[in-house]
Amino acid sequence: MLEDMLDSYQRAQEAASGAFQSLGVMLWGSVFTLVALLAARFLLRAFFVSWLGQKNGSFVSGLAELVLSAVILAASCINPGAVLVVLGWNAALAKQLMISLKS
Repeated sequence: MLEDMLDSYQRAQEAASGAFQSLGVMLWGSVFTLVALLAARFLLRAFFVSWLGQKNGSFVSGLAELVLSAVILAASCINPGAVLVVLGWNAALAKQLMISLKS
């Protein structure tokens, strides 16, 4: 009975340590994805606003960001942190595009 309890304890400890190791990977993936999306936003917005003007350029750059984030989502579907960041980014971007489309 004691051996069964110790074995169960060891299995639980191994499962918990595996979860903590994947937590670091998930956090680094989300940070890297957020930095990549911010850099892409800066570059796309600078390009399209200088080319098409303020209103049209910001709308077209938002659409380009949606396409780019879909590509990033397809490429990083293994990392849950990256997926959550991209989904949140898409939600905020879609809201911003709808607001700019109304006005």
